[in-house]
Amino acid sequence: MHSREEDVAEVIIEAIVRALWAFRLELALVAALAALGLAAHHHFGEPGTWLAPGVGIALVLAVPPLRRTVGRHLRHARVRRQWSRAVRAARITSLEDQIPGARKMKDIPAGERFEVRVPRGSSVPELEKAAEVIAAFSSSGTLLP
Repeated sequence: MHSREEDVAEVIIEAIVRALWAFRLELALVAALAALGLAAHHHFGEPGTWLAPGVGIALVLAVPPLRRTVGRHLRHARVRRQWSRAVRAARITSLEDQIPGARKMKDIPAGERFEVRVPRGSSVPELEKAAEVIAAFSSSGTLLP
């Protein structure tokens, strides 16, 4: 039998894991810069600890194709988080408490276009009924079929 404390602990752990998963790209970038700084510290000492990540960031900012690629991936991650938040606000869930997910995102002149994967136990008409609520929480405010 589960106690109330165990239920609260499970909810807190799930919320932490969900937040970490939502920011996985940003966390991976920070981890990569930290690993670069650590490796540079072993090779060059104290100055390398901050110089190598700084050079990496400057390289991303200075090279336009690299800057666009990193920016696009970060923007798509933000749109995916906004989509998840909007779907949760519309209370669309399946049998296993999964939400429809954004897949195969592509930039278009009006914003971003992506495919939606509806989990087992959910239905597309349910998603269509909640389109106004989802659009209110999304960044662009429009949903196309």
